[in-house]
Amino acid sequence: MASIGAAHTAVHLASFYAYRSFFGDSILTITVVIVILAGHGAIGSALSTGLPARLLGPRARCLATTGLIALHLGLLATIPFEEHSLLIRAAYATLALAPGGILMGTFFPLGLVRTGHPMIGRALLSDSIGVLAGYCLLYLVFLPWGWPAFAMVG
Repeated sequence: MASIGAAHTAVHLASFYAYRSFFGDSILTITVVIVILAGHGAIGSALSTGLPARLLGPRARCLATTGLIALHLGLLATIPFEEHSLLIRAAYATLALAPGGILMGTFFPLGLVRTGHPMIGRALLSDSIGVLAGYCLLYLVFLPWGWPAFAMVG
């Protein structure tokens, strides 16, 4: 579960960095990205309960994860900073953040189900530790030394 929390943080950080000041200033942009990713996470959580068993095997999960992360990163690389319409910017961000947000929202409930009822408290703790570790890496590695150092440590 700690890896789910750390991965969630990585998706957020990559998105924050890519969008930078897309909606004006950085604080507004980060707020909008968090809200959009949270909405997509809720969709992923809702979808996770209806996934067919054949999609829950390790190979299918790995392929789906790789595909969704590749799509997420590909869409981050094509952010239309030159677009002046706030409506189009919001629509693009909502669509472009969907793969990563839905993916992260799907993994958490699946991880909780796999841990079993008595382990839910420990699973939540483990996820929280992963999120904290991800943000510690942000402040201690990424901000002072940039992406190359962050990629080496992460």
